[in-house]
Amino acid sequence: DGGAPLHVEGRIFVSSRAHLVLDYHQWEDGVREAMLGKTAIGTTKRGIGPALSSKAHRTGLRVGDLYDFEYFEAKLRKNLADLEQQFGQKFEHPTYRGAPTGVIDIEKEIQRYKEYAQKLKPYVVDTVDYIHEAVASGKKILIEGANAAMLDIDYGTYPFVTSSNCTIGGCFTGLGIPHTAIGEVIGVVKAYTTRVGSGPFLTELQNVKESAFYCPAKEGQAEEYHDLIGQHLEKVGHEIGTSTGRTRRCGWLDLVIVQYTTKINGYCSINLTKIDVLTNIPGGKLKIAVAYKHKGQVLKSFPASLRDLAECEVVYEELPGWTEDITGIRTFAALPEACRKYIEKIEAIVGVPVKYIGVGPERDATIVR
Repeated sequence: DGGAPLHVEGRIFVSSRAHLVLDYHQWEDGVREAMLGKTAIGTTKRGIGPALSSKAHRTGLRVGDLYDFEYFEAKLRKNLADLEQQFGQKFEHPTYRGAPTGVIDIEKEIQRYKEYAQKLKPYVVDTVDYIHEAVASGKKILIEGANAAMLDIDYGTYPFVTSSNCTIGGCFTGLGIPHTAIGEVIGVVKAYTTRVGSGPFLTELQNVKESAFYCPAKEGQAEEYHDLIGQHLEKVGHEIGTSTGRTRRCGWLDLVIVQYTTKINGYCSINLTKIDVLTNIPGGKLKIAVAYKHKGQVLKSFPASLRDLAECEVVYEELPGWTEDITGIRTFAALPEACRKYIEKIEAIVGVPVKYIGVGPERDATIVR
């Protein structure tokens, strides 16, 4: 962007065991989504799923393979030939937003990867050894999950999930550390619920005529996706997907999901974010999903079957909202009473303390209890 160069030498490292997401994975992602039609998963088309499928099929290429380039090139050509035969079409540029178009010249691709290998080489390390040295020397290590727990390949809303483990198990398999190395697990929970892409979303605030906050389309304009409350969450919360630019689907806070992910991850505490977005909510009332009923029976946990999930009725508790601006508040006691009760209700139902409360977009806009 014309700014000063960012110096990352000695600060960013890449595991020699990390699998590579290649352009043909991105192409495959787009082809598979197109084949699914109306039943598409809603992936980012960035090739994550196909890359991890290659890993499971044992046809994947890893960072370390770049430094045996004869092997890398031979395997890449074989993988691509197999995919072209499988799909009956030539390798083209990926279909994600902003990608170039047209058939790809594989010779140029191979040369590009050879150049990348040299640029990447100073950053490639044995991360197992690197991390264990850091643990042994008593360094503080922060591990951040990239996706929400309900996108976990095993425990999420399968098949509407990502292709890896983004619950706590991913820390162990991803970094090669033992469970004894984990000291504290913090669950990052938004004060309302959002989702990008397809998949079940029981507390979603869609703009349907049955909603008390239905918003009819204005003349010459398309109808809004969310009702007035959902629009508030979307617009005040700036709910746009960082990778895809898609508008996130918004809904009431679903504590059934939070309880379920607490069982899996073992949260020591919760970091509740974006509670300031709930200020001045249309109608002045807030809802929290506290249980699901299936055929009249309250479920003990989040159902594995999407058909059962679609048949569920959400049990809500209603709480009063607040109108006061909370973005400048830095102590729990100074929050409006209704805001404190909302947080306390979360703690009571989930059984985990809310230690951190995000009250605004600024770095220091966090209350620590």
